[in-house]
Amino acid sequence: MSKTLPHAGEKLSCLGDSITNGYDGQDHTSQDWSWPAYMTELCGFKEVTNVGKNAATISLNDDGISLVDRCHTIHDQDFITIFGGVNDYDQGLPVGDLQTDDLRTVSGGLKYVIEALARQNPDATMVVFTPMKENKFVPTGTPNAAGLLEIDYVAAIKAVADHYSLPVLDLYASGNIGVFLDPLVGPDGYTADRLHPTPKGYRRLARQIASFINQF
Repeated sequence: MSKTLPHAGEKLSCLGDSITNGYDGQDHTSQDWSWPAYMTELCGFKEVTNVGKNAATISLNDDGISLVDRCHTIHDQDFITIFGGVNDYDQGLPVGDLQTDDLRTVSGGLKYVIEALARQNPDATMVVFTPMKENKFVPTGTPNAAGLLEIDYVAAIKAVADHYSLPVLDLYASGNIGVFLDPLVGPDGYTADRLHPTPKGYRRLARQIASFINQF
């Protein structure tokens, strides 16, 4: 007799950037191999909506694809994941703090996203993922154009999630695709460009994310 998965029959929406949308670091994007594609098999969701967009930031930007811009499309869900921040870091966008309502900061933007999603999905469980480390545009540990490190963005995301008592999966600490490990890099490895997972990397990431989601 098969065991019922924790989220059997529920609806999931995954709001994020290219690492939710399924960009493979080799000029190909497919939601078919993205990590959300595994959430029915691993968690039991009956419906999974991938709301990822390549190059999306958390904070409001002039390109119209930020999480702030797109969070309004998500309604009547049982579970929502919020995953972004690496593009804010790469573009040197402001971090802000818990006191700000400035949507052009990571803190203000994320506060807005969470509050909007709560209004639109009052019964949903929401969780937040930190960005993973990168070794491409602005390698982790290198100051960006604003003089900030990626850990500053991670800290801001964690602070906002803590403010709203939302669970956080720290993929900065445990992304596990090996952006600084040469043997794991390449078309047949877990990342081809030291930032985005390959299809193989997305499978590994999906197992980690599913294990986290299935706690709730």
